[in-house]
Amino acid sequence: KNGNVVHRNERLFEVFRIEEVLLICNNQGETLLELGADAAMGGALSMINVMNANTNPALLCAYNNDSQFTLNFYDLPLQKSTLKGEGTKANPYQITTAAEFFQIDDQPNACYQIMNDIDFASAAMDGLQRSFSGQLDGGDHILSNLFLNGNGIFREVVDTAIIQNIQIKNPVLAINNRTTNAGIIANVMRGGYDDETGAQLQAHLTNIHIANPIIVGNNFAGYCGGLVGDVSLFVDITACSVENADFDVPSAEMLGGLVGALTTSSSMQVAAFSGTIAGGSLVAGIAASIDGDCPVKNVHVDADITGSTIVGGVVGASDRAEVANSFVEGTLTLRRATDKGGVGSVIGALASDILEVTESPVVHDHLVAVSAINAPKDAYAHRVVGFSSCNDYEYDWDRVDYSKPQSEWPRIYGKSEKCLMDCLGNFLPMQDHYFIPIKVGNINTQNINGYYQSII
Repeated sequence: KNGNVVHRNERLFEVFRIEEVLLICNNQGETLLELGADAAMGGALSMINVMNANTNPALLCAYNNDSQFTLNFYDLPLQKSTLKGEGTKANPYQITTAAEFFQIDDQPNACYQIMNDIDFASAAMDGLQRSFSGQLDGGDHILSNLFLNGNGIFREVVDTAIIQNIQIKNPVLAINNRTTNAGIIANVMRGGYDDETGAQLQAHLTNIHIANPIIVGNNFAGYCGGLVGDVSLFVDITACSVENADFDVPSAEMLGGLVGALTTSSSMQVAAFSGTIAGGSLVAGIAASIDGDCPVKNVHVDADITGSTIVGGVVGASDRAEVANSFVEGTLTLRRATDKGGVGSVIGALASDILEVTESPVVHDHLVAVSAINAPKDAYAHRVVGFSSCNDYEYDWDRVDYSKPQSEWPRIYGKSEKCLMDCLGNFLPMQDHYFIPIKVGNINTQNINGYYQSII
């Protein structure tokens, strides 16, 4: 009567909304299933229901993210994990079959050990649903014949996750426009920060080797890589390879032999790719795009690579990260000539450094033995770096008189070779001037015979 009931109901309602968690236990009090808000699943847990109770019962769980619903089903009755082990580093859960591998989703923060080779021929996957933050050690065993329908093995790998020592043979990843990022290991991999201490959380992908992979997708327009689509926040990728690949994703924004995007203090070292790649805007043998604090070192590429706007043998677009010690073979094909695009055996397009703070080389120690670079008329193409600030109308900023109007700069300073050389020192610090990219038409390096060697 006095409104207290309404007030209490509101408080109960608020508590209910905060506690949107489903916890199912058996008679012994053992947890069989625990679900709550999960970004990887598409938002907040909003509805549960039992389907097909008299035939093939399943538990329906719906997640709501701005009225976009994601549905997930769990077979009933629920069973406690039968995996041997305790899920700890000292005594990890042991995986011996495809069915046991899927149980990683039940406890995605636990530790797992693959005990033998596993054939997934009869088990299609749509990606493990929950964000994986645990450890998975393959023991150098082989996972074969994976068919990944729309997502990688993991949709998301986060925090201090470690995935290591796995061989994967003959996987097929079929992607479409329902997926923003895609890769055979994971769609997304990122580290982060500890909520309490602020310390960096670094994820690791180590000693992963994929043979004979196929990636296809006609309507996919996101980031895609042979290992991971989008890598960010302190991820370390070491000693990984993709061999004899066939990637055909013509509308992908970024398509890399190993990763699509490598950003935010992540790194790639000791890596290899071989096969064919046909992608959309940015395409490369190792990483389609990298941030300035994401080095790529000690890699080998032997591939036929085709893209529309930027094509690189190692890296597509680099924001001045260190790219070093590569051996590049194969062919490169650029479909279109654009103002800021290009094709290069090491890097397709290299950003300028407007702060003039780079003192050491960012592109060095490469052996290039590509058999052909194919590009349309007026495209930027070179055996090392395709497009760079040297192709722009840049000035020697140290001698620019800023009191003069910018419209007068072309008349005052011109576009002399001295200006370009100064620009090279300030904006494009490589080892020598013969790295200056050239604007050419219909280039084909079959006319430039032999190996191209720099600083080795």
